[in-house]
Amino acid sequence: MNSGSESLGRVSLRIGLVGLTLPGALATLVAIFVERGEQEPYFILDVVLFGLLELIALGCGFVARRTATGKTGMKIATLILLFHGLAGVLYFLLLYRPRPGNP
Repeated sequence: MNSGSESLGRVSLRIGLVGLTLPGALATLVAIFVERGEQEPYFILDVVLFGLLELIALGCGFVARRTATGKTGMKIATLILLFHGLAGVLYFLLLYRPRPGNP
């Protein structure tokens, strides 16, 4: 049982870090190779990929929470998801606030 928890903890840690770096690398490639007006669907898929990978990392970390790698993976995934959610909320609050003079 301990061996399975250790491996799930390592999986959580690795997926959490891959979930942070892979979407950033893909977004950079999209920004370079896809024309400006056609980028939005790719960026939406990129955000979905990020969220799924971080949720998987959080789940694996939760299952292996009794091991050091499981705790670390769970903490990293939680912090990344919280910061990402906060950035999303701030982005939409600042982007979609009503302009003066518009009803």
